[in-house]
Amino acid sequence: MLIFNAFVALSSPQIGDLYIIGNDTFSIDSYPLFEYFEKFPNSELEIFLKRDNFRAISLNRGYIATWKIENDSIFLIDINIKNKEVILKKTFNENYKNNKVFAFWISYNIYVPNGKLIWMDSYTYWKIYEKEICYKFHKGKLRSVNQYVNYIHEGDKIPRGNTEDIQDTIFSQISYNIDLEFVAKDCNFLDYLVTINSNGKISKIRLSPIWDTKWQNYWYSISEKRCRKRIKKSIKQLNFDNLRMYGKPFYEKIYISFYYDKNIKKLIRVH
Repeated sequence: MLIFNAFVALSSPQIGDLYIIGNDTFSIDSYPLFEYFEKFPNSELEIFLKRDNFRAISLNRGYIATWKIENDSIFLIDINIKNKEVILKKTFNENYKNNKVFAFWISYNIYVPNGKLIWMDSYTYWKIYEKEICYKFHKGKLRSVNQYVNYIHEGDKIPRGNTEDIQDTIFSQISYNIDLEFVAKDCNFLDYLVTINSNGKISKIRLSPIWDTKWQNYWYSISEKRCRKRIKKSIKQLNFDNLRMYGKPFYEKIYISFYYDKNIKKLIRVH
């Protein structure tokens, strides 16, 4: 099960590294040099990037590296820095040959988009595409290639991908189905995280943290339990399209906030 993850949290969308696979070139949010710097700290390349390279808002790491899958191996074939050849030779030594670096440290999966963008987290900019091709590497050698289907629209299920539309749908159902007199009496702060499970059903509703400490939020959550049950009941019939990440179950959390206006006797959504 995947809730959510990312290689790195960034303040704005980033320009990806380039990957050449066959006759195609892809820009992907996967940065193998990060792992190299963790395994081999204070290399010549890392020191240079920290000291001399320009960093733009959309390029926090200060470079774009180009990678190529060639003869079942992955190579670093280019990086847009000054004195590239000298720095790469000092950094990678015998692994730098014929103007490219054998990426011996890569032992994980690299996912290549294959289809339209379906979902993107607004804080980390982590993305889910309709389909993805998974290239599995071990010590720089390609071990397998698989395609994963992350999203298929099914009949009358509610489409995924647009968080604003999903929030509108959830709020509309709550407004239509819930007992407003109950809300006015028993519900106070209405800030919730609604979890849509891998089957597209509402699986959990919990209060979004509003207090300073864990215990304050815990005891407030206990007091609001009846309200959460009523809200979950009001939207339990919603049925969304299935959404997966890397072909695995994915649970999406949707934030929604609203309050009861006593003057007009209606729920008002807070955007």
